[in-house]
Amino acid sequence: MVAVPDYVKDQLILRCWSRCECCGEATGLDPHHRQGRGMGGVFGEAEQVSLELSNFLAICRRCHDRADAEPEFARSRGWVVPRALPVESVLVPAFIWTAQGRGWWWIGPPHIPDGFVWFDALTPAGQDYLDDLDLDWRGTAGMNALVIATAEGTVEAPRGGWR
Repeated sequence: MVAVPDYVKDQLILRCWSRCECCGEATGLDPHHRQGRGMGGVFGEAEQVSLELSNFLAICRRCHDRADAEPEFARSRGWVVPRALPVESVLVPAFIWTAQGRGWWWIGPPHIPDGFVWFDALTPAGQDYLDDLDLDWRGTAGMNALVIATAEGTVEAPRGGWR
């Protein structure tokens, strides 16, 4: 098995603020491939794609074990992206914890500020997109919360953020 390169681990730790991206706990973290490398690994262009930051989550051992033990649950949250899905993992939002709030996020490359872009799971178009990918927005949309930093402290924006 090929180890995850240190530069990927470093970027993950910076992106997640040393907290599990699935549960938000500040604990030891493992790099987790959203789309697995498969038996025998991958080579060439596929290897490069498998090492992109959008293909990883930084998660604690408990959440990693849960993702392995409950693959349908993990897939319904975007924590696992099946190879059979007709889109790359970067096009699959994930229901995760970030320093800006818990909810559905596009996970992007390092040039995206903070590594994430908010995905509004409360719009009909957003819900249709999640339905097309067979992701469970119905069980999570009520938890979509974006945290906004202000001079007075932090404020939780309305579900799905302000428009």
